[in-house]
Amino acid sequence: MNMEDIITLPGVLSLKDKLSKFTVDAPPWPESRLNRISEIATNLGNVKLVEQAEQILSRYKEVRDMLQKREETLLRAEERLQVLINC
Repeated sequence: MNMEDIITLPGVLSLKDKLSKFTVDAPPWPESRLNRISEIATNLGNVKLVEQAEQILSRYKEVRDMLQKREETLLRAEERLQVLINC
């Protein structure tokens, strides 16, 4: 997220739109799918596969959390800019 884009309302709205489009184009996986990855790796009985699955799931959750925080940041920025505009 470019700091210059979040100091104007049009910039914030543009970033929100891009994030929204990204989440539509690449929707989050359901928890059941994530659990299935671990289950398959465990059932194969290969320690290396289990470790890789855990790393992938950990990274997936980090990215998911990061995107959620970005969305929250953009919402707060939009709210603040709306207040400034309405003053």
